[in-house]
Amino acid sequence: SPLSTFTVSVVPMVVSMERVEGDLYEVTVGYIPPGATWTASEDGDSYRPTPDKYMIYVMRRDDDNYYLVALEDPGQLPADTTTPNVVPGLDSSSSAAA
Repeated sequence: SPLSTFTVSVVPMVVSMERVEGDLYEVTVGYIPPGATWTASEDGDSYRPTPDKYMIYVMRRDDDNYYLVALEDPGQLPADTTTPNVVPGLDSSSSAAA
């Protein structure tokens, strides 16, 4: 019988980027599991999926190029560094004022 394969892909999401020293930068990427989707409430609030894995990419800038110099697995990041699950929407009063 023929073999069948399928690929389960995750969706990367940049959580933070910061310069750590000199020409070194840390980019923290969260990976959204397959099947997790954005949803919205009737009030206009959006609920984004929460990453289930994080990786920190350490990049070095050289002229106009960036080079990967390290890859770190921080495990689960503390709650205050992850992206919020609720993104408030505009209600009719705030959109009228804009």
